Amino acid sequence: MVNLWNTNEAASTELMKRFYQKTLKENQPPAVALRVAQLEMLQDEKYKNPFYWAGFQLQGEWR
Repeated sequence: MVNLWNTNEAASTELMKRFYQKTLKENQPPAVALRVAQLEMLQDEKYKNPFYWAGFQLQGEWR
């Protein structure tokens, strides 16, 4: 995972928690987990601005 711009540390931490919850505990594919985590952030009043979550992308071949 890469970030296209500098973001807020608390928001990045929150997104990573949500992402890894979905990949490791819920066994979602990484692309799905990232999308769901981003949608959850969009619904969170504190982090709804895309600045906090839209810059994250998956790169490489995930297996």
